[in-house]
Amino acid sequence: MPISYRSPPNAARRLIYCCFGAWFAASLALSYSGILDHVASGFLLLAGLFVPAMVCSLAYAGWPAFRSFVNDLPLKLTTVLEAPRVIGGTFLLWKFQQGLLPAEFAWLTGISDIIAGLSAIPAAIFLISREGHPKRGFGPWHIFSLGCLVASSLSGILTSRGLNIVGNEISSQALSSFPMNMVPIFLGPMMILFELASLTNGGLFAGKYKHKSRTLAPL
Repeated sequence: MPISYRSPPNAARRLIYCCFGAWFAASLALSYSGILDHVASGFLLLAGLFVPAMVCSLAYAGWPAFRSFVNDLPLKLTTVLEAPRVIGGTFLLWKFQQGLLPAEFAWLTGISDIIAGLSAIPAAIFLISREGHPKRGFGPWHIFSLGCLVASSLSGILTSRGLNIVGNEISSQALSSFPMNMVPIFLGPMMILFELASLTNGGLFAGKYKHKSRTLAPL
């Protein structure tokens, strides 16, 4: 009998965790090694904006276990996980005060991340029911939060070395150096993936919230 939702087996779940762990480890190694220091920040931001989302979208479409893994993520969890953006936004504003980042990027990213981060926990409390179903306002909040991430990436690209169309003397090239390069190659993309998971499980792409029935899925 066909079913709409199936929990991934433990082997698949471990494999998925290993893939994300390997991504983090590789990102940290590249970040700390200095290899990325001379890579254009615009390239890192562009890659971080599209590549992880595309890879995960393809996995979601073609790998049933990964699709079940994503569908198994509670809405409250993927919403609350946006809260650490407060730290990231504050850090970027601090780097702007040190003269390392352009105002056009730092203010947009810093303020929007702080707003999204501070409102993440209230959103998880008031926009999601105790049963884990989205309420009115859930979709708009996540669309706003995701839009802030996309706008931040675009502002970093537009102020990157070589492009820098705003004509500022300071570019966003500091985002290619440790530890700030973890933002475009891991931290930012993860926040985008959490947003996409929330919007998917919240029913934005399906038109309505899909209730889940837990049975095992094939690897």
